Amino acid sequence: MLSGRFNERLFFELFFMKLLFPQNIFSSLLVETLPKEIVEGISYTQSSVLYSELETGRYDAVLIPSLEIIKDKELLVSRKMCIAFHSFLCNSYIYFSPEQKELTSLSVMGDISAHDVILGKYLFSEMYSKNVEFNLVTEKNKDVDLQNLMVVGDNNFENMKMLTAMSMSEEVSEMISFPYVNYILVSKSKAVIDELNKLPDLNHIFDEDVERIINCQNISKEAKEYILEQAGALSFVMGENEEHGLVELLRLPYFYGMIDDIVELKLA
Repeated sequence: MLSGRFNERLFFELFFMKLLFPQNIFSSLLVETLPKEIVEGISYTQSSVLYSELETGRYDAVLIPSLEIIKDKELLVSRKMCIAFHSFLCNSYIYFSPEQKELTSLSVMGDISAHDVILGKYLFSEMYSKNVEFNLVTEKNKDVDLQNLMVVGDNNFENMKMLTAMSMSEEVSEMISFPYVNYILVSKSKAVIDELNKLPDLNHIFDEDVERIINCQNISKEAKEYILEQAGALSFVMGENEEHGLVELLRLPYFYGMIDDIVELKLA
């Protein structure tokens, strides 16, 4: 958390904002680039309920999984804050059984949202010509022998097991030829987005203090070292390439037949 870099008026405006973020290592890294005045107003929850919490009106802005914007095409998207990946590093990985000859179903576990399922279904349909069934792992079936598995969230970095998996970011980035934008900051209020857009370049702040920011996270030494090596593949700002990537990503539900019209992005 940073202080001393922002003017007093911005401090005042941000102090009264209520924001909601997903609870994962990458949102934790993002939070470390923000002034303490805004951090004090941030709450955290599961990715699957981020959009529904925005609908309650209890929060001024929410960092939602990107594809969930199809639920409300009028939402405004901030250019100043997102979570995007440019390579293998990401929040979602797919693990395949080495004995598996033909993929027909995929179990999903962790911080799963509709975004992950939509993207996974499209990816297998387009890139591998497979209509794969997705099955949620629950407390009742968690001990079942899982042949193929999508894991979303920090569990991927336990024992660095994701190094043997398929990266959703790598696959999506290759498919759309732009960075994979996983989370976007949205609001129903232009005034809120306008204030948040006064924040400085979060990527610059991250780059300046990257070792401290990563080393203060509650993850293994190996995970810290790996994320530090891959830090250049992580973006917290909606730059031109991220914007193009988000536009391409939002076309996928249309091509998959889930919605009737392509979402027109409302960047503010």
